[in-house]
Amino acid sequence: MRSITISYTLVSRRVSDRRVLKLLRQWLKAGVMEEKQWRATEMGSPQGGVISPLMANIYLHVLDTYWTERYSQLGTLCRYADDFVIVCRSKKEAERALEMVRWIMGKLKLTLHPTKTHLVDLGRKGFEFLGFHFHKRRVRKMGKLLPYFWPGQKAMKAVRSKIRQIAGYSRKRLPMERIVGELNPVVRGWRNYFSVGNSTKQLKALDHYLWLRTRRSFLAHHQGTRGRSKSAVFPSWFARSGVEHFSLPGLCGNDFERSRKKDNR
Repeated sequence: MRSITISYTLVSRRVSDRRVLKLLRQWLKAGVMEEKQWRATEMGSPQGGVISPLMANIYLHVLDTYWTERYSQLGTLCRYADDFVIVCRSKKEAERALEMVRWIMGKLKLTLHPTKTHLVDLGRKGFEFLGFHFHKRRVRKMGKLLPYFWPGQKAMKAVRSKIRQIAGYSRKRLPMERIVGELNPVVRGWRNYFSVGNSTKQLKALDHYLWLRTRRSFLAHHQGTRGRSKSAVFPSWFARSGVEHFSLPGLCGNDFERSRKKDNR
């Protein structure tokens, strides 16, 4: 119960409204459901609960304070809820930073995730953070190593899976307008988050994947119909369908032709 008590105490230092504090206490003691069975919350906040990111920010504000006041010379701390990285200039500083973080976590009665916590060389392996992959690459013109970032493999796999679910063969009886209507919010949300940094290659790859899945869905939907080859009319349908694109401005002109040729191989 120590972490719950600390979280409650930290909030009560700034908030005096008893109704808010009571609501917070109820959230922290609400328990969790596991395999349809209720289990009391002994520590922390409910996994997946809507209040969990807020409580992580409150609880780990102690980490921010310690780092800013005592250890900022070791590296730059970047934290989002309970996920964070520390960027250091050397391996020695990184090892010292990890040691200090473990000490601070010990004071908070927390432990670092055993498989997600490690030291990496940004110029060799890079790391994943908040869905992005961060890496250093040498720029030929400048002869310098500069930081780059783009959507990580896990994020790419997840959005492909979502597209496949929406435009899969099992949904061939649904109107194509509905398929497009379900695809667009997924594309728009993913694009708004990931269309920064050095993501052009990944966004264009997803545009091609979107083309392929939509084409297969379109052909399955018109399976057995007569008239002009549906494969031939698909590009013109796609152009006016309203399907949004991951890259901006999206597939057009030669991109359509290249995607069509790749699909027919």
